[in-house]
Amino acid sequence: MNLRAVPLFLVSHHVKALQLSGAPASTHRSDYSVARNQLGEAFGTKKARAAIRAVERNKIDVGAMGDGVQNVIQNMIQSNTSLLPQKLEAEKSANTHRLIPRFNEQASSPSEVSASHLLASLSYASARFTLLSASFRMRNSKPSRWIKPH
Repeated sequence: MNLRAVPLFLVSHHVKALQLSGAPASTHRSDYSVARNQLGEAFGTKKARAAIRAVERNKIDVGAMGDGVQNVIQNMIQSNTSLLPQKLEAEKSANTHRLIPRFNEQASSPSEVSASHLLASLSYASARFTLLSASFRMRNSKPSRWIKPH
């Protein structure tokens, strides 16, 4: 087997349909919606034109709301979120109500994380579950009369 140095040849595909023709089109969402609405107004059905006008009527101008409305909304949000628990409180309550054994947060080694007698009881429970599920499968392993052998 002989290995020889060869020039690098890059292969890439080129799709003409994806090529921009002339000036690049605007990619902003607002420009797209304005152009779509103009086309809808020019060539759309009566229902489509009515829908476009309804959307334009229902738009909310946040700048025109004024400071009073914004302050009311911000105060409502703050009063409703003040009742929610803080992150540390939520973590503590979640840790105390876990279905797994409690753990030592200040542990410095893996053996100190949880009590060994709790882990032994968990491994015993999982072994019992494994044995029960295996025995259940063995009891229900009769071939079905609906499945015919080939």
